Amino acid sequence: MAEDSEDFRQELTNGIAKSRRYAGYFDWPDKTIKERGIAEDFVPAYVLLTGVSVKIVGLGDDPPDVILMSDRGEKLALELTELVDQKIAEKGQYTNVALLADWPDEKLRKQICKILARKDSKLGSLDRGLYPLCLLVIHTDETLLTPERLQRVLNPPIQTRNIDGAFVLFSYEPHTQACPLAQISVARSTCS
Repeated sequence: MAEDSEDFRQELTNGIAKSRRYAGYFDWPDKTIKERGIAEDFVPAYVLLTGVSVKIVGLGDDPPDVILMSDRGEKLALELTELVDQKIAEKGQYTNVALLADWPDEKLRKQICKILARKDSKLGSLDRGLYPLCLLVIHTDETLLTPERLQRVLNPPIQTRNIDGAFVLFSYEPHTQACPLAQISVARSTCS
């Protein structure tokens, strides 16, 4: 038993050493653990925001990354991706100075639209008979971003073809003891 505990400690230490230093709340070197952790943070926030009860039933084959089940027995496809300033994240690996990415409104909107377009295209191959609802979760640990600002910047709705709902999951806030969740207004287009 002590050996298992020591193995776990070593695995945890190695994971922390390999994780990203800047905006790293959701980061973990093992993709399976990372995706499961993001889903675990998303589910209670989603239930609170929407009133729809869901649970994690497994990891998907990408797409989707995670499979959820609603209390009505419907499978939901959950696709995950990150919003991070990659240049600042790379600089953050090599300095002990605290860094903050600048997110002017136009840069933020363009980046969210770019993410939605990329994931919307990828999700075109999803079996909609198996997954009648497809959700995108954009997770972020960018300090200067807030749910309120995001709602203001991402108005009007963004057109999608394959994404039924899109959300931004923010890193853990100790005063609420939760990860805040903001819904991105999307409008499904069925036209080619």
